[in-house]
Amino acid sequence: MKNDISLTIRLPITLNEQLTDMTKRLGLTKTSCIRFAIWDFLDKQPQPLTFSKSDEETYRFVLAVNQNTYNILNNACQKYGQSINSIINAVSRLALEHYSKYL
Repeated sequence: MKNDISLTIRLPITLNEQLTDMTKRLGLTKTSCIRFAIWDFLDKQPQPLTFSKSDEETYRFVLAVNQNTYNILNNACQKYGQSINSIINAVSRLALEHYSKYL
């Protein structure tokens, strides 16, 4: 399935830098890591998400997803009453915690 849905995401700069460092060390792209985290933590083995507000500057990038991934995100938005951006930030923090164990 094509990744033909583009989402503009804002990650806190610190989180973005940590994800970038981790994904380089794992040999992944940040986009792939976030997609894996969406599937792992919202679909296959759902994890409770925590949300936090930050006054930190953000880094903007475009995350391309397919319709299935977009549907998973929309379901999480309804479940948690949060935006897609908030869901992706929470899932990205989980990814950082979980995947860093492999380094």
